[in-house]
Amino acid sequence: MSIEIAGTVKWYGAKVLKEMRAQEKIIGREMGKRMSKSAKSKCSVGTIIREGGKYWATRTPRSLKKSIRYKYLRVGNDSIVRIIAGSKKVFYARYVEKGTKFMRAKPFLRPALDEGIVYFRKVIAQRKLVK
Repeated sequence: MSIEIAGTVKWYGAKVLKEMRAQEKIIGREMGKRMSKSAKSKCSVGTIIREGGKYWATRTPRSLKKSIRYKYLRVGNDSIVRIIAGSKKVFYARYVEKGTKFMRAKPFLRPALDEGIVYFRKVIAQRKLVK
């Protein structure tokens, strides 16, 4: 005795993947904004204005804080959120974050990242994207 079952199956895989990628993009950008804002709040602010000399010797207050931004990237199937601090004029961001031989570290990016990871896990759990 044999049984035959005939019918059609609708595949919504492409639609589901598209929705997941849209959610991933929304969450990624939300994380970038949140972490860059947190890094800005933790960033130390100078008060001394230095003028003259070479371009790298000039300092203006809050220039490090103003240089903090995020970038959301898609590389293949991966989503990357980068928090960037510094620029050509604000080259000293790494010295503030990591410290030097003459100056203790005043981290602002790492604590923001740690807070962001905790928040990210809460968001994922709330939206039930991962069990």
